[in-house]
Amino acid sequence: MAAQMPMCNECSAPTFDPSRPRELVHYFEDLDDQFQQCGVIDLTNKNRWALHYVSIEIADLWESLAEWTTAATWDQIKDAVKKHYPVSQTTQRHTHHKLLTLIRDRAHNEFNSITEWSDYLNQYITISQYLITQQRLSNLEQRRHLLKSLTPRLHQEVAAYMRNVNPMRDPEELEGVPKIDKAICYCLHSPIQVVLKEPQQLSTPAPHTKQEPTDSIVELVSQLVQKELVLRVRTWGLPPTCLGEGERRTPGMSYSPQSETCHYCGHQGHMVHQCAVVDEDINLG
Repeated sequence: MAAQMPMCNECSAPTFDPSRPRELVHYFEDLDDQFQQCGVIDLTNKNRWALHYVSIEIADLWESLAEWTTAATWDQIKDAVKKHYPVSQTTQRHTHHKLLTLIRDRAHNEFNSITEWSDYLNQYITISQYLITQQRLSNLEQRRHLLKSLTPRLHQEVAAYMRNVNPMRDPEELEGVPKIDKAICYCLHSPIQVVLKEPQQLSTPAPHTKQEPTDSIVELVSQLVQKELVLRVRTWGLPPTCLGEGERRTPGMSYSPQSETCHYCGHQGHMVHQCAVVDEDINLG
C-alpha cells in the first residue's frame, strides 16, 4: 500500500512562503519527493496537491495561469509558475545591480567586529560567486569590489598589513578573497591601527672633517696681516698725517729726520721703512 500525502499541518508537508520566493525551487523538490513516495503520477492530482499546501491567494494566482490547464507535463507547470518568481530561477537568482547596491550600502559604515564582517562576507561571496558562475563577473572584479566595500581607513590598514607581510608584493596586484579576509580579520582584531613599516635604511656616516684649532688659525692670520702692513709701509711709506682741528703748520718750518719717530719700534731718527727691527721680524717670520 502506497503512503499517503501528508496533511498541511504535518511536519513533512511541503511549504512555500511567497515572501521568500527563492524557496519555490525547494517547494517543488519536496513535492516531487512526496509524489514519488506516495505514487502520485496523474498530472491532475499533482496540480491539486501543489495548490493544497499554499495559501488561497497563491492558489488563485497559479490556477489563473494559462499553462495550468493547457500544459501537458508537470515540468511545464513548474516552469510556468517559476516565471512569476524570477529570483527562483537559476539564471536570475542574483544580479550585478544587487551586488553593487550591497557594496555601496556597506562602504559608508565601519565594521565593528569580526562577526559583522563575516556576515557581510558571506552575503558578498554568495552573490559574487553566483555572478562568476553565470559569467557576469570576473575573479578580478570580485576582489576589486570587495575592497570597495571597506571604508578608507580600513582599506588603508589592509593595504599596510599586506605590504608588511610581503614587502616585495606588487601594489597593483590584488590578493585573493581568502587573503583579503585574513587581513581584515587581523586589522579588526588588532587593538592598534596597522601602519606601513618602512624598511630601515643604513645611514651613511658623514665624512670626518679635521677640526683645526681656532686659536692657531687666528694667530696665523694676524701674522700675515702684520707682514702685509709692514711691506706696504716699506714700499709706500706712511699715509700723510691729518692735522687736528685748530692746528696750523707753521710756515717755513722744516722737519728733520731726527724729529721723525718710527711707529713700529718707537725710536726716533728713522721711519718704519728704514727700521732694522722690521727687517729682523720679517726674517724671523
